[in-house]
Amino acid sequence: ADSNADSTADSNADSNADSNTDATFNSESRSTAKFDFCIWAAGENGCAKIPRTIHSTLTSPQNPFHGFHAHSSQAAGRLADFTNKRILLIGDGLSAEDLALQAVKLGVSKVFVLARSGNGVCSETSAWPKKKVRVIDSMVIKEVIHNGTGLRLVEKWFDPLNGLMVDPKLDDGDEPNTYDLVDISAVIYCTGYHPNLDMIDASTDNTDYYRTLDSKVLNSNYNKHHDGCDDECDNECDNECENDWKMEPHALTEDLGEVAPCKQLQVYCEEYISFEPGYYRGITLNNPNIMYLQEETANFPLFEIDVRAWYMVAVILGEVSLPSKEDINEQMIAAVKEGMQIHYVRSYIDRNYQNLCYEFECKVEEEMDNDHWTNNPDDPRMTHFTKEGIEFTMRRFAQEMKDANYPVQFGSLDGLNEKGKLLSQMVLVNDLQRTKIAKKTTWETFRDIDPTGFASIHTGTLAVPLKARWMDIDDADPNPHLTEEFVRQLDLQQGRE
Repeated sequence: ADSNADSTADSNADSNADSNTDATFNSESRSTAKFDFCIWAAGENGCAKIPRTIHSTLTSPQNPFHGFHAHSSQAAGRLADFTNKRILLIGDGLSAEDLALQAVKLGVSKVFVLARSGNGVCSETSAWPKKKVRVIDSMVIKEVIHNGTGLRLVEKWFDPLNGLMVDPKLDDGDEPNTYDLVDISAVIYCTGYHPNLDMIDASTDNTDYYRTLDSKVLNSNYNKHHDGCDDECDNECDNECENDWKMEPHALTEDLGEVAPCKQLQVYCEEYISFEPGYYRGITLNNPNIMYLQEETANFPLFEIDVRAWYMVAVILGEVSLPSKEDINEQMIAAVKEGMQIHYVRSYIDRNYQNLCYEFECKVEEEMDNDHWTNNPDDPRMTHFTKEGIEFTMRRFAQEMKDANYPVQFGSLDGLNEKGKLLSQMVLVNDLQRTKIAKKTTWETFRDIDPTGFASIHTGTLAVPLKARWMDIDDADPNPHLTEEFVRQLDLQQGRE
């Protein structure tokens, strides 16, 4: 690659500016300027993601939906228009949760949440205020009914291996279940975003980087037989690699049995492990002058971006050297080997294990075994599963902080320091809160949880509770966490009274 990253854009350069460094951009002319580095930092939420199938159903010329429909980014300010009406949210993630609660607060009579995988925070929430929210999973929109005011849902199952909704397994002659939603005034897509890469025109060839990892790397004698081998080992060498890997026993081993790993293991997942082929911590390996600043898997978007920015600056200044392709491969193998011994992490890496876990969950659900311990998030076994997954991710985050010489440190890949442990514990508490909302509640939300489990990692100062039930607090209140007495005492201390 050229030592400089070419950046081409529409521009109208100031006549007094250096044309190689400064430019004022518009759509009337075009110029090219050279830079030493190009950092894409437009954010992951650049373009609204709207499912084509659903959108085409709602906008069908023959039978269109007559209500309001838009992406969540355009709909938040419209919720008050649907007081005493019924709405449908597509998706069960954080956007759906926020809009559902706001809708109830603003007087919407019923909120339906259509979940795809059933793994979002809405599906984890045990109860909703005034029982005005209903989460529906294992269904998709089939057609518009009732002269454009209703929607018919049909049963579909989520296939975790391909991330698609598929037809359910039915006995001969059986039809999939349907469910009709009537008098729906709005459909809001809470379906996330795509990053906007339109401003980047960089050709990078990443075909020589791994997209998956052969599971033979798990075997104890893999290094012995593959030292000095090319990337593509011959069959004779492969046959000498004994398949002796086994997962250590855990709380679900008796239910799942011994699961042979899938031949190809995932190294770029939505959670836990994120080795994007051809990139290292957002830096393009075939052209390190082009960088992509975005969060990965630690679930602290702004924090992750800040740490990643420090790492990129360290690389640009020559304070940190990028690891070689071989070193990155070793890091990837080490992460996969460790992750394969952790229940939640393996369920993302290994499709064989993922599929078996899904089948087990379906079996528990079909047998209506609500007392099974996997349905109780407070069960110590479930807490252990969640905790080990969090710590796996946090240690990798800590290592990047260390490599970037970040001002705050959480430890390293080998272990967390006190700050890292405290934040991990708060993540664990946060993950479990939605499941603890009382099922008979008429007002409680995740925002009403007891904040005593949350404190500053720097000072130890405890979080301040809301001054009232969240449903009763005016959204325009500038101090929703502070009681009037607390504000008065603060004013006295600061000499304002």
